[in-house]
Amino acid sequence: MPAERTRRMTLGTSRLLLRRFTPDDGPGLYGYLSQERAVHYEPYGVQDRRQAARAAFERAGDDAFWAVCLTEGGELIGNLHLAPSEPPQWRTWELGYVFDPGRWGKGFATEACHGLLDRVFTDLSAHRMIGNCNSQKTRSWSLLERLGCHREGHRLATARGTPACRGELRHRLSRRARVA
Repeated sequence: MPAERTRRMTLGTSRLLLRRFTPDDGPGLYGYLSQERAVHYEPYGVQDRRQAARAAFERAGDDAFWAVCLTEGGELIGNLHLAPSEPPQWRTWELGYVFDPGRWGKGFATEACHGLLDRVFTDLSAHRMIGNCNSQKTRSWSLLERLGCHREGHRLATARGTPACRGELRHRLSRRARVA
């Protein structure tokens, strides 16, 4: 798919619009990235308004990020990140997500991920999708399993050479399983 066409692409579900970020999305990003619950397991901390504005600008130029907005009213409630992973010939994509905690438990993340996965396995001809999450992040690994992913591994974190009780879970979804 040509880059320009992909750049402008939007996807819709019954309640959501998935679109590319714009530099003007800073206030919307701040709305959820400023909350500790939303970013607790992310590689970055709570974002202030300036950081959220910078993140919006950066994400506007990155085709891996998708803004998740309510169809009614257009409010930005989360984001998806979908990027190629591993050697290109494996046709593997990695999925990540962050949503406003005030929207958790309403099915928005599941709906958004299903919409994007349809694109991954059709338009992008993916062979498989993977998702990694902290083993203590129950909502995240439960979402991956609701999407049809299978737990593939559990890598324990270590603290000075001693295995810790938490780690990272790896999930996968194959094209065959998604289409079946």
